[in-house]
Amino acid sequence: QQQLFLKTMETIRIESKDGASAEIHPHGATVVSWIPSGSTDNRLFVSSSAKLDGSKAIRGGIPLVFPQFGQPDKSYPQHGFLRNNLWTLDEQTTSEEGAASAQLSLELETVVNSRGDTGPWSAAETKYDCKAVLKVTVKGDTMTTSLTLTNLKGETLKFPFQTQ
Repeated sequence: QQQLFLKTMETIRIESKDGASAEIHPHGATVVSWIPSGSTDNRLFVSSSAKLDGSKAIRGGIPLVFPQFGQPDKSYPQHGFLRNNLWTLDEQTTSEEGAASAQLSLELETVVNSRGDTGPWSAAETKYDCKAVLKVTVKGDTMTTSLTLTNLKGETLKFPFQTQ
């Protein structure tokens, strides 16, 4: 199944000094693989019917959902716009301790897919702008992800937040 990811769009692969690895698909910055050190098994599910060519959000892995779950208004994109746009790889690093990291980003003003036709996130709306940064780090039997949203304009960004 690992080769499935390479058939359509190149993934970003990180590997720690102890052999833990992760793959991040640039479409949606979706983490599609995580293999802890000492294992050969991908711990993340990605559907065999997932579209990996950038035509739609990836089904499986760790998707990024923002600014809303679902589709509260039909002009809004299903689960927001983070998961349906091409992200930029900012950097890949390996720490002195051997942890491997990748950082990707997406700015609202560069988003081309799934902003909705109306409402605060639509392309016609110019008072909102933000930057999303995803950092993925692997080492040993641990994978850490962090998503940071930075408001690039003074207008308050209103959105729901949920964690599990």
